Amino acid sequence: MRILIIDDEDDIRTIARLSLVRVGKMDVEEASSGAAGLARAREIRPDAVLLDVMMPVMDGPSTLRALAADPVTASIPVIFLTSK
Repeated sequence: MRILIIDDEDDIRTIARLSLVRVGKMDVEEASSGAAGLARAREIRPDAVLLDVMMPVMDGPSTLRALAADPVTASIPVIFLTSK
C-alpha cells in the first residue's frame, strides 16, 4: 500500500513515515505543502493520503477540496492529521 503524507512539519512526516513503514510495511511518499501534495498525488496516485489540517498557504481542508475536484485524485481516501 502506498501512502502520501502531506504535512509542513518535517518531524511529523518523519514520525508518520517511520510508523507506517516499520509497523505497517507500507510504501510512503511525502510532500511538505498542499500544492506539492496535489502534484505528488497526481503523479503517484497513492492508495491513501495522510493530510495535515493546519498548513500555511493551502491548509488541509483546501487541499482536500482540490483533491476531490480533480478526477485523477478524487477517489483517493484522505485521513486528516493534526499535532494539536
